[in-house]
Amino acid sequence: MKKLFKALAVIGVSAALCAPLAACGDDTAKTEQEKIYDAYLVYAEAAGEEPLSYEEWLESVQGEKGDKGDKGDKGDKGDKGDQGAAGAAGEDGVGIETVSSVYTYDAAADAFYTEITFALTDGASYTAKVPAAEDTSLECVADSAAEIAALMEKGFEKIALGADVETDLTVAEGKTLALDLNGYTLTNENSHTIYNSGTLTVSDTVGGGVVDNVTHAKAALYNEVGAKAVLNGGTFTRSKENGISADDNGGNSWYTMLNHGTMTINDGVTVSQNGSYSSLFDNGWYTGAQNTTKAPSVLVINGGHFSGGLNTIKNDDWGNLTIKGGTFENVTQAVVLNWNVAAIEGGTFLASEEAQAIILNGYANAEMDKGELTIGEAVNYEGAKLLYPMNNNFSTLGTIKVVGEEMKNAVVESLGDDKVTVTENEGGYTIKAKA
Repeated sequence: MKKLFKALAVIGVSAALCAPLAACGDDTAKTEQEKIYDAYLVYAEAAGEEPLSYEEWLESVQGEKGDKGDKGDKGDKGDKGDQGAAGAAGEDGVGIETVSSVYTYDAAADAFYTEITFALTDGASYTAKVPAAEDTSLECVADSAAEIAALMEKGFEKIALGADVETDLTVAEGKTLALDLNGYTLTNENSHTIYNSGTLTVSDTVGGGVVDNVTHAKAALYNEVGAKAVLNGGTFTRSKENGISADDNGGNSWYTMLNHGTMTINDGVTVSQNGSYSSLFDNGWYTGAQNTTKAPSVLVINGGHFSGGLNTIKNDDWGNLTIKGGTFENVTQAVVLNWNVAAIEGGTFLASEEAQAIILNGYANAEMDKGELTIGEAVNYEGAKLLYPMNNNFSTLGTIKVVGEEMKNAVVESLGDDKVTVTENEGGYTIKAKA
């Protein structure tokens, strides 16, 4: 019977779609489905059946799912849109041009850092400071006298200046220091600017670095007995040198360099002063008896520029000098004054007309003032006579050995052929004053 009424309900639905049902009350707000369901309820009551709920009724009258319809035709392709306007040009980019780093020390904090600097293509630069461990094998940058002293106390052997520094720097016996001036100036406080009793190397990797001394009777570099020094760069000077003449020190004068140990000077080094009282460079001892060790003062000059002083290079008591190259200038007395043993193999030697000679040579004794001089044929000179005896005393001329006939003739012309004897021997000539 229930199936019958479902069928009737379906018939009722169909009928409702074909003709309006009689209105039962106000059903204007009902949907068509709800109106049909009301008709179904009338039929169910008339048949004495319990009517289905609205949801059950909808489920009973719902038809089976229809077949999928055919796919519609593809629509026509739309027209191409207009090209957009060009965007504004972007700003030029900035890149990293170089990256460099240095190892630094802060004495106040007793801390080490690696400072990394980024140089950009627009000319700007940025530095990052990163904490680092203490490593005495590295070169460390020092900005002050306190930092230099602390680093040396910790055992650092490679230090680069990071600023102009005022200090009296001492390298103790048995210690080693490789100092890079790094374009900065090291100036003394009261004593010698650098006093070396150990092993010292000085360079100037940037250029423009200076070792200066401003105090009377003190040197920019003092190399002690037994010490070793190698100079590869930098300018060594006495900026307040005031020597007026051989008899007047002007209140502030001394050697720019003094060597009692072993020293080698290479290209890239400049040694200068503008005084006329002290020699620019003294290799050896002013008073030879003070050299109780009797060790020679050994100086080898491979290159560099040397100018000023009463004598530019003075090879003093116990001095052993070899000049292989460089430029040497003097306007007062002599470019080279030799008292002991000197070999001038090459270089350019310039003297003013006021100077007595390019080279002055003298003999005082057979132990420390031997007066032995050798001049090679590669020596270039101008401005004054080549050679003359110290104090114009031919009896203490010493022994002159020269290589090459041209150099022999130049020496004889300077001294006067009536004043000397010439002996030809293997490798050159020996020239001495006549008895």
